[in-house]
Amino acid sequence: MDYGAFAQDWQDAWNFHDLTRILSHYSDHITYTNHRGVLAAETLIFDADGMVV
Repeated sequence: MDYGAFAQDWQDAWNFHDLTRILSHYSDHITYTNHRGVLAAETLIFDADGMVV
């Protein structure tokens, strides 16, 4: 695996706010916790499993 290319692709996805591309770097089983998420939760829509839709 080319870790440099992987990191660069993740960084580019983050900077372009490309959520689909960002998430492609993670497993489906990841749990992401962010203390600022509570502030944004009012604008997010969650499904029955607690996943953002």
